[in-house]
Amino acid sequence: MASRIPLTVLLAWSAAAWPGAQSLPAAEHRAASLAAPARGVAAELPLQATRRVRFDTDEGTWMSVAVSPDGRALAFDLLGDLYTLPMEGGAARPVTTGLAYDSQPAFSPDGTRLAFLSDRSGAENVWVVRVAGTHLEQISSRDDNPVFVSPTWSADGASIYVSEYHSDLNAFDLWKFEARPGGTATAVVPINTTAADNPDNRTSTVGAAASKDGRFLYYASHTGAIKLGATPEWTIKRRELASGEEETVVFANHGPRPDLNSATAFRPAVAPDGKTLVYGTHYDGATGLRLLNLETREDRWLAFPVQQDSSRPRAGATCCRATASLLTARR
Repeated sequence: MASRIPLTVLLAWSAAAWPGAQSLPAAEHRAASLAAPARGVAAELPLQATRRVRFDTDEGTWMSVAVSPDGRALAFDLLGDLYTLPMEGGAARPVTTGLAYDSQPAFSPDGTRLAFLSDRSGAENVWVVRVAGTHLEQISSRDDNPVFVSPTWSADGASIYVSEYHSDLNAFDLWKFEARPGGTATAVVPINTTAADNPDNRTSTVGAAASKDGRFLYYASHTGAIKLGATPEWTIKRRELASGEEETVVFANHGPRPDLNSATAFRPAVAPDGKTLVYGTHYDGATGLRLLNLETREDRWLAFPVQQDSSRPRAGATCCRATASLLTARR
């Protein structure tokens, strides 16, 4: 692997020194828990490769990128495998390889593990692996054609937040899995379905990001049916984990041309000091990045445009080190 790897994600915050492990307050409201069946360390399908393809490349598109907590390394996915790369560039080192499709890596708070999504069990699930490529563990155990998106760690490294898409409802709920095989799973933000099952009342939650002090969880939220051909109006919400109280910190602004000017907000990334938030937004047919001061609520453009997008909040978002460093891919 050559040294130049364009990064097609938005931003990443990482602390030069991650705060010590902290216990998260229990979120007691609207939480449905279930015990995940115990699985082996690597419950993979017994498939054998019939041929191999070798290639060299110095670029990739639509990759998910994570920055290590110490700001010294990147993790990214490319063609279904995970790699790490020194921040200053160099040779990319594979973390996972093989038939499985692995994607969306996320560093643990101590920088020793990666949470990611993989279909190596026969269905897409949440997995964890050491950065060195060892100690592969299956965290979730769905087997009903699940679709997960945007895994991220809790501040203390004990849990993993991830959103799950439900095709019958066309909506996402947010889950919290204990970061160990056989642990429990809790629905943190369920889809708001009523007896009448009105699509206009359904809520979707994706792109969670925990504050480093373990107090808050930020995520993109959408209420109502997600319609094809229209830009969804996502907002950024902040949930206090101790009380479960939600607050909207970024609103979706309406424009005269909803197909071009709907400033939908997605994929929040909170700074290590918890005072600043970077998020993506869709405006005038392109994606840009905005910087929000959480204390003064001053909101300004950070970069525009930055990349193509599909008007959906799946793209990765991360920020580096003390204030903000922008990782971009120019196509």
